[in-house]
Amino acid sequence: MKSKLRSSLLSFCTFYLLALAVLSSQAQTSSPTPPYPEIFNAVWLTVNERFYDPSFTGVDWKAVGERYRPQAELARSDSEFHAVIEKMLKELPVSHLQISMPRGTGQFGTGVLTQQIEGRTVVTYVPEGSDAQAKGIRFGDILLEPNKELGALGSYSDLRLRGCDGKTRTLKVRRESHSQPERPSIRWRTFSIDDGKRIGYIRAVRFDDDVAPLVDAAMSELKNTNGIIIDVRDNTGGNMSFVRLSSYFTRSYPIKFFADFRC
Repeated sequence: MKSKLRSSLLSFCTFYLLALAVLSSQAQTSSPTPPYPEIFNAVWLTVNERFYDPSFTGVDWKAVGERYRPQAELARSDSEFHAVIEKMLKELPVSHLQISMPRGTGQFGTGVLTQQIEGRTVVTYVPEGSDAQAKGIRFGDILLEPNKELGALGSYSDLRLRGCDGKTRTLKVRRESHSQPERPSIRWRTFSIDDGKRIGYIRAVRFDDDVAPLVDAAMSELKNTNGIIIDVRDNTGGNMSFVRLSSYFTRSYPIKFFADFRC
């Protein structure tokens, strides 16, 4: 397990640095026709040689390369090429595998995260302090034209949404980059249901250095509730601090997992 983890980390770091160096060098050259096929091959080979799982989690990586290579050859800009590479990498169902464009270039969204649910693009997360939040995008909203979200950093997207009330609205939302982790990493509250039962709710945004004291405070406040919901949707990862939260639960208490982003 340790060797696989070490190999996975090495693969990611090597791939990230190679991709960043390749694209950065292309951004600094004045060549009117960047060699996208060569860059594509470098990215594909890096994953092919250094991905932690020799079976590529069951994905036919060779076939994936053959499918996306013609698209890369047809790219006419860094943004188009970047979009092709990102789609190819997403064929592997793993996290932390991506290619980075030079700072300030490429395509950006509004910061909201979405999930495909029953064929609809549903908003599952809105960054705090974002223009999307200020304009009124909410959890459960449905993006009616999700292809219009991406564009140049700082530009605006006219997003058509359908809310939980069934009403359709159009919002002009700025495309932004949101890379800083939210604080606090752990948030909690209680609410009542039928028969006066009190339920605790813990939202784990990220497992970071501030988690331990927050978990202790949350569990102390929620200890007399009839049940606790732990929400880890769109959690961005972090460190081993998640152990602090899991240490409060033993086999004598059932833990159920489910996901539902609908209204």
